[in-house]
Amino acid sequence: MTDKTKRENALTKLLEIAHDGSIPLYAYADDYHKGGRNWPVEWENILTCSHFRTQYDRQCVLNETLERLVDVNFPSSVEQVNKEKGLVRLILDAGANPNFYSSSYNNHIFDKFLLKRKSYVALEIAKTDGFTGPHNAENTFDILAGSLGFYLQWGKPYPGDTNEESAISAQNCSDRKELVHLLFQQGLYPRNENVFQALVPVVLEKDPDFFEKKKKQVTTQLSLAKTPLQIYNALMGKEKERS
Repeated sequence: MTDKTKRENALTKLLEIAHDGSIPLYAYADDYHKGGRNWPVEWENILTCSHFRTQYDRQCVLNETLERLVDVNFPSSVEQVNKEKGLVRLILDAGANPNFYSSSYNNHIFDKFLLKRKSYVALEIAKTDGFTGPHNAENTFDILAGSLGFYLQWGKPYPGDTNEESAISAQNCSDRKELVHLLFQQGLYPRNENVFQALVPVVLEKDPDFFEKKKKQVTTQLSLAKTPLQIYNALMGKEKERS
């Protein structure tokens, strides 16, 4: 399947979901007269009302669709997590930019979802071709190290948690572990030694030979490097010199 076919198939499926209303989403907000309540997030409106005259128009619409999901309530079930994850995957596959800077939230879209504890969305963004990394990698790794340390320290459901709440916590922890491993795979590492050491066990759990393979990769690339940029890329763990 070509990239173009993949994008078109994803957009077709996304529009089907937008029209049939099969994934309703809500955000909690205060109402001055009625108190706090859940309001529908009309994420689908911009899709169903737009005409994609150019590729740029299409990307802007998809970016805004993704951005509208930032304030959606945290899922109350694993089923809801998976529904949102599938929806985000379609938005990204259809052509949303995984690196766009959200002017509404004054932050990189990846960072916004991670700050909202939505690791499953941040993970899907990081999996997308062309993803260049979070806007503030140090802050990202601080969040990941702190939250994973918190989850792993307890390791058991909280007293009073329902089975569904425990399942969501377990899924959240799993997604964050996978996200750490993926960022390391992409050559993104924390500069803070303590944070790095805290995340090493997470990476080794996923791939016990990760650092040995990285060492061999860098050694091979250094032996072949000719230009300063090639040497730099080898030291940074990048696979090749960009043209």
